[in-house]
Amino acid sequence: MPCQLCNSLLHTLTRCDTHLDELWAPIRKLIQDEPFALRKQYELISFYTVPTLKIMNRRLNIIILRDANKSDLIHNIIIYFFRQKLTKKENLNPENIADVSEVVEAYASLLMWRTTSEKKIQFCQSAYSWLHIYYRNSFCPEYIQLWQHNAAADLTYHQLLVLTQQAREELLAIATLRAIELGMVPKRDPAKAHLKKLKIKVKLDKHLESKECFMCYDVKSQIKLGCDHEYCADCLVGTAKVRTKTFLNCAVCRSEIQEVKVLNKEHKAELMSQLKNE
Repeated sequence: MPCQLCNSLLHTLTRCDTHLDELWAPIRKLIQDEPFALRKQYELISFYTVPTLKIMNRRLNIIILRDANKSDLIHNIIIYFFRQKLTKKENLNPENIADVSEVVEAYASLLMWRTTSEKKIQFCQSAYSWLHIYYRNSFCPEYIQLWQHNAAADLTYHQLLVLTQQAREELLAIATLRAIELGMVPKRDPAKAHLKKLKIKVKLDKHLESKECFMCYDVKSQIKLGCDHEYCADCLVGTAKVRTKTFLNCAVCRSEIQEVKVLNKEHKAELMSQLKNE
């Protein structure tokens, strides 16, 4: 069988020594220029053929599983380079870390990735986890303080889990708001018109009060979601704009929301009117 990459009859793909510099150049440049743009990296690398991706994996000394598909090969390349940002201590130095906006933009881009591909969705879940860890390492004051005192290695699994969850919630909230600000909402085609009908109940809770919304930082009357997280009506409607199904997900914990509570009947009528248009 000839080599699937160079078509040579003298060797198979596993023994191919084809020079890949020209193929590698665009990937390396993107990773160097935009190390957090994980979605963009995935989309670029997906243009390469499976034989080429297998050679690239082997050049990076990545062990390829027998049943590995194209998405797996792309995943391997991206995490190979991003893992270096998670493991090198010099990357945790506050003087060397990326601007938080880079991480937020990358996260927002993943949130707005319209795909039904199971493999791409799996990649998104992995990418979220990598960005959570980087955000924790680089922007969580408690973790940075522990690292500076060489105590980060002594954290228990539970403590590490709490810090990671804290980083996840902060990053998700900021990135969701950023995605809404960017207007990264595709026009719904007629085939998806049913998405305008949200299956959500609005009830009353007289104990709700006005306070600073953790997403937009404006002091407004809060809405309590079924998961008990609270934020303002404007930000709730904003999440409705970027949904892909007939229900909402909490911007904090991503729980499927079946109902929300508002302070009074006036707020209920206003919210229901806004959601009706989304």
